[in-house]
Amino acid sequence: MDAGVATEYRVVSNDCRPALRKVRCGMSQDIGQISAENYDADGFIMRARLIPEDRIGDFRDKMEEFIRHHGEDPRFGDWCYFKSNIILPWVVDLAIAPGVVGAVKSVLGPDILLWNSFLPIKPPKSEGHFAWHQDATCWHLTPVEEMVTVWLALSDVTPDNGCMRFLPGSHHQGQIAHEMTKGTKSMLRRGQRALGTIDESAAVACPLRPGEASLHHPFTLHCSASNLGGQWRFGVALNYVSANVSPNPGYKL
Repeated sequence: MDAGVATEYRVVSNDCRPALRKVRCGMSQDIGQISAENYDADGFIMRARLIPEDRIGDFRDKMEEFIRHHGEDPRFGDWCYFKSNIILPWVVDLAIAPGVVGAVKSVLGPDILLWNSFLPIKPPKSEGHFAWHQDATCWHLTPVEEMVTVWLALSDVTPDNGCMRFLPGSHHQGQIAHEMTKGTKSMLRRGQRALGTIDESAAVACPLRPGEASLHHPFTLHCSASNLGGQWRFGVALNYVSANVSPNPGYKL
């Protein structure tokens, strides 16, 4: 492990399936209700309505068309994993939608940049999952407090099809140690997962309706289980930074 890295969490379940019993749904909130105080305290915001219901169907149609025409291409995974906005104009349209931009500004301030986007989609009855991890582990950017992930649902996202789960307040621990497992079922390219002890009973599941989103801090521990349901899990993740963010000192590509 790296010197100086906190190790207070230990993953007791790598596939994130246990403890789905705890679901704090609440009501969908509009952009005017998003609270920076809640984000600072918990490390995430749940169920923000960022895209109007009468528009989200168009984006889902474009997602399905992309899968239908390119899903068998050997490069499909790369197109989904990193900088999806470069090849998919509709991802850019989502990233600059007024509700999305307003939510990000409420966390980061007015001067923002979309630096990455990806498509964390899960086919029906599939084994792909995200183990407990922190986004910042492999980003090599600073300051972490001026970055945020928006996870936007294009379909119903439920515990059955692998919604995200967060550990409230975990971002206050800073960067913790991860191991790179290279797991074949992991939807993280390096198969990274957090080391340390995680209190599964404290984890909060985040189901979403189409057009709703969650926002989370790069240090917030989160995971999502495999899709046990009969429908696709469609979502788009958007990583934003402020104009103050730059590569870590000494980092080389």
